[in-house]
Amino acid sequence: MFEVFTPEIEQLIKDGIANLYWYKDDLKKAWIIAGVDPTLANALRYKKNEEGREYTKRELMGVLYDHIRKMDYNRRLEISRNFVRFLIEQKAFSPIKPEHRIDVAERSALKLREIIN
Repeated sequence: MFEVFTPEIEQLIKDGIANLYWYKDDLKKAWIIAGVDPTLANALRYKKNEEGREYTKRELMGVLYDHIRKMDYNRRLEISRNFVRFLIEQKAFSPIKPEHRIDVAERSALKLREIIN
């Protein structure tokens, strides 16, 4: 078993998951499947920053992890492990649109696979 709460692993998870999905609602669904409470997922999905604009997917992952860090250890572990599983089990990394940075998700998945093995 590897430690999922290192800064490096957390960064790989946040970057990978944020770039795996093109649509924010798909990101929110992934959170719920990973074990994030649906109420929290819905609240964060539509949260705005201090400037009144919606968060980017990467910023949303940062905000989510701010909440995850306050959770019970086993809950944090479950959610983070599920995110790692989503990335390393992903077989095809195909962009939805030319601007979709799926390569970031693929790189994160490769690095996580290396760390695990």
